[in-house]
Amino acid sequence: MGGVFIGIVITAMVCSLVSRDFQLKWWLMAPLGASAAQVFAVPGSPMSQPWPIVGGHMLSALSGLICLHFFGQTSLAAALAVALATVLMLYLRALHASGGGTALFMVVSGTADWHFILFPVAANAALLVLVAIIYHWLTDQKYPQRQINAPSHQPALHRFDPSDLEAA
Repeated sequence: MGGVFIGIVITAMVCSLVSRDFQLKWWLMAPLGASAAQVFAVPGSPMSQPWPIVGGHMLSALSGLICLHFFGQTSLAAALAVALATVLMLYLRALHASGGGTALFMVVSGTADWHFILFPVAANAALLVLVAIIYHWLTDQKYPQRQINAPSHQPALHRFDPSDLEAA
């Protein structure tokens, strides 16, 4: 897919140039590959919108750093990082499936630098979203897409009149 290729190559090139200035070891997150596939293949998905992509990755990196700090580079920290990231993303309406990969990456790689949340995590995600906006605009596709809130569900008993119960 052209969009996925363009999104990753531009993000990689820009972040590589910036990382040379800052002499950072990591400059492109692996979970961004899944985000690229999602934002270009299913741009209408609620998880493919800008806030879930950027916010989801940042919240997940934060979760991974917190769990790594308290539990070290352990299986417990890895599991807690993904679980905490999921809870935070759900609570803040930023659910992005690739965020789980970001949380896990933080623990597995042992990345303990708090600046990592801004670069490369936020920078990667924001650049990918920017490329997606431009790409979809150039290909005459609507992105980002406004999400419609689902109606609240009422308990089953509220769907019946008292007369329905009497008739039964």
